[in-house]
Amino acid sequence: MTAYDKMKWHSDAEDFPQQLPTNQGAVHIAFFYRWMLEHQLANTTIIEEDDPELYEQLMQGQITALDFFIEFYDGVLLDEDLTEEGAAFASTYYDVYLTDYENLPLQLFDGNDSMYAAIYNEENYVLVARLLEGKFKVENRI
Repeated sequence: MTAYDKMKWHSDAEDFPQQLPTNQGAVHIAFFYRWMLEHQLANTTIIEEDDPELYEQLMQGQITALDFFIEFYDGVLLDEDLTEEGAAFASTYYDVYLTDYENLPLQLFDGNDSMYAAIYNEENYVLVARLLEGKFKVENRI
């Protein structure tokens, strides 16, 4: 089992801004997971079996992918959370994603310049989604 990323790795890091809530350590992961989910690259079988009500809330937009990711996955993205194709993409791209993410012109909470200060909103998600679309096309040559 491969862990691509964990909220705790970031929220416990020395460079994590202390004034931010710990869930900010999962924003970049939740954006990635949401994109994978929207492109049928996430393994939803486990979710549908373990907590169908929570999954339905996510699908109906009653909770954000960030809240879902933290509640259901405890802020940890594993290879088993993705389809075979999704895991292959994450295996080749996720480390680069972190650098690419840091270079996006994301909206940040006032007074912060850390990647951890990115606001979880639609405007930022659109930027991340465009990035992932391009990288996925390059990786899969489509």
